[in-house]
Amino acid sequence: MRIIGKVPCPEFRKRVSDVTYDILKIEDKEAYGVFMQKVNVREGSGFGSLACIGMTRDGTVVMTYDWDIIKKLSNLGLQLTQEHEILHFVLGHVSRRGDELKEMYGEVALIAADIVVNQLMDWETLQKELGFRLATYQYYDLPANLTTA
Repeated sequence: MRIIGKVPCPEFRKRVSDVTYDILKIEDKEAYGVFMQKVNVREGSGFGSLACIGMTRDGTVVMTYDWDIIKKLSNLGLQLTQEHEILHFVLGHVSRRGDELKEMYGEVALIAADIVVNQLMDWETLQKELGFRLATYQYYDLPANLTTA
């Protein structure tokens, strides 16, 4: 993991590094930790989301965190946030096709992507840790096992 952009506060660097290291020690979660070690991380604020993952034109993966929000999360909440963002990348939501869907369907594409990611996670724990209602197929009264493919 490489911190990019403005120099973050030491607490930001420590929290993100500690949680990434903790994920490496969890059976069946090691791949998330390995992925996070390869990601460029940047501190942001005021963009209205806990975190977001994206890719630069040269293919560099960047995860941006809103420090004002994530500093209030437990380590488990931050870990689940990292997993959520990584799944967006793995599922192709951060790709040319993902961008096309966002252009065609706007906010609906973002909600659909979140529903797909959240159904692959322990969304009840994630929702409890984050303290707000997540986009889930149950919330929108949709059938289970939806896909964005």
